Amino acid sequence: MRLACTRDNTGSRTGGGGPITDEDLNAYIDGELTADRRCEVERLIASDEDVRVQVESLRRVRELVRLAFTLNKKE
Repeated sequence: MRLACTRDNTGSRTGGGGPITDEDLNAYIDGELTADRRCEVERLIASDEDVRVQVESLRRVRELVRLAFTLNKKE
């Protein structure tokens, strides 16, 4: 189930307190979750090996994309 994701008045993403979605995991990696939602995601990461693996994979992909853009700017 996907939740509508909105931004609060600080620009942080909020998810309404429902199930953690892929969008929440990406927002967690980007540092764009509210404190309450970040805590929910961190509890899930701590308790679920599959989610830990998924978050690590997302972090690697994010880093590869960042490196690709950095290398393109140098050329």
